[in-house]
Amino acid sequence: MEEKKPCKFCGALLPSNAKFCTSCGSFLSSSLLSPSKRANQRPKRQPKNTGLRNESDRRQVLGNRRSSKFQLTSKRVFQGVVLLIFFLILAVIVGGALHIPTGGNTTTTTVSSSLQALHAHSIVCVGDSITEGLADPNNWPNHLKTRLGGDWQVINQGVGGDKTADMFARIDEALASNPHFVIISGGTNDLANGDVPLATTQANIREMCTRIESHGAVPVLCTVPPNNYSLEQRDILNGWIAEYANSKGYGLIDFYAVIDNPANPGHSNPLLVMSDGIHPNAAGYSAMGNAIDLGIFTAGN
Repeated sequence: MEEKKPCKFCGALLPSNAKFCTSCGSFLSSSLLSPSKRANQRPKRQPKNTGLRNESDRRQVLGNRRSSKFQLTSKRVFQGVVLLIFFLILAVIVGGALHIPTGGNTTTTTVSSSLQALHAHSIVCVGDSITEGLADPNNWPNHLKTRLGGDWQVINQGVGGDKTADMFARIDEALASNPHFVIISGGTNDLANGDVPLATTQANIREMCTRIESHGAVPVLCTVPPNNYSLEQRDILNGWIAEYANSKGYGLIDFYAVIDNPANPGHSNPLLVMSDGIHPNAAGYSAMGNAIDLGIFTAGN
């Protein structure tokens, strides 16, 4: 006997496969089917074909995926750290170049001492008592200043009794005022004492010139005036001073030629020095000051 099912709308018994109720004219849906048959009619969800044969394969794939993600994350972190370091270094370089002030203070640009020295009309005279002016305060540095005039400054740093070693010891003091030129007039006391080798005197003069140039100033050398002792050593020293100045392109002031005695070459002119035959008198200082070639200092100015 064929299975009958009631119409959900009017209750009339209909064949189980009926789709239309002949009693009430309603269309029937699959809701009339029994729960077991509705479950049988639902399509079963097919598992994805992952190509994995067992659970161990699936775990291996998952592990590989996690490893890849970790490697990718580590790489990105490393790249980020490298970029951070690069920008920090760049910031330090740029900040140093711009001299960015910190805090509430402001910074000002200062000109180095060497640049100041090159543009200052200033001369420092380093020497012994002949430069200091033992016999007459109107010494040769004073005469030089008078002749230069204008805004030129001539500073006398002659110290009685100084040897070249003493002058070298205070050369930084001479450079403290940032002079354009430094005149070195020494060697008389090195020769007078007789205990200073020529090589030492020469080395002291070279070192002073090196220090002066490193500061940005210009050295000017002087020959040793005539005296009554160590004549041979004096002539050797004066020859070396002239040759060294010429080789280095320094200005040279030949005080020896100014004070030399035409009637007795190699000795001081009695009209220009005191009775000791060494220290210039007023006439000697005037002759020394007037003999200086101003072009040494004014050329290019």
